[in-house]
Amino acid sequence: MPAEVANVVEGAGIFLSLSSVLAIVIGLLVVFGNYVYHFRSLSPDENFRKFKPRLAGVLMVALEILVVADVIETVTVKITFESLATLGLLVITRTWLSWTLELEADGRWPWQPAVEK
Repeated sequence: MPAEVANVVEGAGIFLSLSSVLAIVIGLLVVFGNYVYHFRSLSPDENFRKFKPRLAGVLMVALEILVVADVIETVTVKITFESLATLGLLVITRTWLSWTLELEADGRWPWQPAVEK
């Protein structure tokens, strides 16, 4: 890969990693602000039940962005068995986190059918 292209791709990976952190910070502020805003109007249990899935949604989006950043950053380095194994472990770990966050947010695993309300 030409050096100029590698620099652009590497910059894209760094940008996505930073974007993920920014998404977490902004999302947490928005979700927490919403929690505080509804603190008196909703019961504590109902307010917290709404807070958890919203926060889990923010974390799921940030994890997806991080997976993309990891793939991009892995492509920019010389591909070795070690770098592919590292990427595989990161993807597996983040997939597991995403599934458990979805379980927390929706009360079901991603492969289970949604419950009609």
